[in-house]
Amino acid sequence: MGLTPTLMRQCSNHAIRFPIMETFKNYYRGDDPTRKPPKWMTAVFGCLAGASAVIANTPIAAKYKSTWDCVQKIYQNEGKLAFYKGMVPRLIRLSLQAGVIFTVYDLYSEAIDKLDDKLKG
Repeated sequence: MGLTPTLMRQCSNHAIRFPIMETFKNYYRGDDPTRKPPKWMTAVFGCLAGASAVIANTPIAAKYKSTWDCVQKIYQNEGKLAFYKGMVPRLIRLSLQAGVIFTVYDLYSEAIDKLDDKLKG
């Protein structure tokens, strides 16, 4: 139970988060593809990417017959803003999470690159 909405949320979350993060990094790089943003900026970009994903795919949760039944009943009974209930705490948690994840990933990638360079020679 709940597999379909969970897959929809998680797949769309990552489909939104990663391209936005790369867009911010590409904007920072400008004409220099080797230019890397400082870690604090990577964290900010990650937070913004995470926040964008939350705003775009705040989940639907309740007991309904199906995902489609849930969407219809919420829209009919509560209006379209009801789809964003609980968004603020999720926005805070996931935007900070994304900032940390992208920063740690960059640190890890740099460490691997340095190790690779040392091993080569």
